[in-house]
Amino acid sequence: MIGGSIIIQVLVWGIILGCIYALAASGFSLIFGVTKVINLAHGELIMIGGYVSFWLAVLTGLNPYLFIPLAVAVSSVISIVFYSLGFHKIMGAEKLREAFLAIGFTYVIENMAVLMWKEDTRVVPSPYRQQFIVVGGFNLGVDQLITIAGTAIVLLAFFFFIMKTKWGKMARAVSQNREAAMMIGVNVVRIDMLTFAVSGAMAGVGGALLGVILYLNPYMGLGLTIMAFTIVVFGGMGSILGAVVGAIILGIAQQYAVFFLGGEWSYAVAFALLILILVLRPQGLFGGGG
Repeated sequence: MIGGSIIIQVLVWGIILGCIYALAASGFSLIFGVTKVINLAHGELIMIGGYVSFWLAVLTGLNPYLFIPLAVAVSSVISIVFYSLGFHKIMGAEKLREAFLAIGFTYVIENMAVLMWKEDTRVVPSPYRQQFIVVGGFNLGVDQLITIAGTAIVLLAFFFFIMKTKWGKMARAVSQNREAAMMIGVNVVRIDMLTFAVSGAMAGVGGALLGVILYLNPYMGLGLTIMAFTIVVFGGMGSILGAVVGAIILGIAQQYAVFFLGGEWSYAVAFALLILILVLRPQGLFGGGG
């Protein structure tokens, strides 16, 4: 018989996975909401953020969490490059061009990662790997706590940026009506670039945390992009709140699927939930708002 503590432990792992998904999907949703670009190379930014943290931690022997700001910076810069050299040039074109451009970026980043770090699966070394806190009768790892707390802080800062700052308000204006925003003096190109930078920053945080609690692989970006896209559709295209809620739901559902049915059911259950929500509520959980 399966004990209640095990069920709770699986729930915690689902929330942790959902935290990583939330960081990925929020950035993905932000770009779509503001620029209407579907960035299918978004997962590569997460992968690069993880490898930056891994590489610096191994080289220096220092705590990998110290390098999250550098992971954020590198992923942000690469995201800006994606926009400046690619998406900006074809803004407003058919989505097929965006898809092929993103696929090109994906292959370039993947191959660069293989050249630099080889194809081996890596885990970011953490000084807290064997440290646990007993909560309600089960062990909760310190790294798990850091992931949950770190994600909460980043998401709160992100919501504050979007809702309260001047730049966030301009981004929302561009999202609602691009032409009207231009007419009142909003520099939409600068807002687009800022949007890609913020999205890349969140991906960098997600990658650095992902490398500690799970693993890194040069080819993991595509799977992360697919999950981010799935979550955004599940939560509602352009809805940041929907992306966060959808991420937690799908993260928990995947972990329970793995526990009860096996690892091969992880993505099957996620897509089954997506199909279900699209049948019952085609606009997603939160429509186009939030």
